[in-house]
Amino acid sequence: MARRKSSEKCNQQQKPSTLKQKNKANSDDENFTCFKDQLKAMGLTLREIQGDGNCLFRALNDQLEGHTRNHLKYRFKTVQYMKEHRSDFEPFVEDEVPFDQHLHNLGQPGTYAGNDAIVAFAKLHELVIVIHQLNTPLWQVKGTDKPNATELHLSYHNGDHYNSVRKIGDNTQGPASIRLAAAKVDKQQNSSKEGASGDAAAPLEEQIMRETGIQDLQLIKEALQENGFNKVGAISQLMTRRASLPNRDTDNCEDVETDWNADGLEPLIVTEGAAAGASPKNGVAEPEEAKTKADSTPGQKKRLSSKAKKEIKKQERKQRNIQRKKGDSNTLKLRNEQEAKATDVIVADFKYLTI
Repeated sequence: MARRKSSEKCNQQQKPSTLKQKNKANSDDENFTCFKDQLKAMGLTLREIQGDGNCLFRALNDQLEGHTRNHLKYRFKTVQYMKEHRSDFEPFVEDEVPFDQHLHNLGQPGTYAGNDAIVAFAKLHELVIVIHQLNTPLWQVKGTDKPNATELHLSYHNGDHYNSVRKIGDNTQGPASIRLAAAKVDKQQNSSKEGASGDAAAPLEEQIMRETGIQDLQLIKEALQENGFNKVGAISQLMTRRASLPNRDTDNCEDVETDWNADGLEPLIVTEGAAAGASPKNGVAEPEEAKTKADSTPGQKKRLSSKAKKEIKKQERKQRNIQRKKGDSNTLKLRNEQEAKATDVIVADFKYLTI
């Protein structure tokens, strides 16, 4: 975490060039893109915060209210809390600065805040602050042991800058509403890859089964692993795969004949039993006279040439593809809207590192 500045440095007025450089804290971070990719795997992204020494309280303000206009209010309340709970914070002051001087400096706008301010903020507001860092397990600062406590998510860059973490697509001016949950993994899941599809499904996998109709547990697990256990990404991959394999059932991976319904959106599975009605009874072919009679029955389709049949099938395939793509697009759009309203982000191997 960020080291606190000495009292002399805290009282110095920033030069314009220095302030301009700090405002470019995100653009100057060579790992910024990698960081965003790491968050994207969890369905999260960054809301960039100005680097003016107030970034911690600005980011916390954004998490709580969706804007940064009240960052000074949160700074002053945090300092007041530390004054009232002196014994909890005084032993951790760095650089041999007297505690009263440290609090005076911390109360000034533009003074960089560190771990003690984060802990004080969490305890004051009785919530949990989660710190995201590049290629590092999540840090969790617990200000309360209450279940389902509010979580604030920040990203930490280059040892001196904080941004606010939001769900992808969240451009609102309201609370971030993110909650982390450790994915439940079956005990036998990692013991043997054989028979993995028979393992009990975790809650996240069950959700995907319900939303997609796909029952192949192993296929769902692979999609989750490839998408960093991001449900939206896994569903998108599964839907894309199903769309690219119109003649194969991805639910149980058995060889079956498929056709598409009138809407062209869902496959109709024709199994051996279902097709029995179309097969000759007792394995005996119908007489040629019966076939001729059936062909001549009013309302039945007339025989077409091979060329005409191919052209019809080509047009039908084209129409099915258009309708299927349209249906998948609408389904994913609706699912993304539902995800935007959700508050949980599932993370695999979540490690609790409590300060």
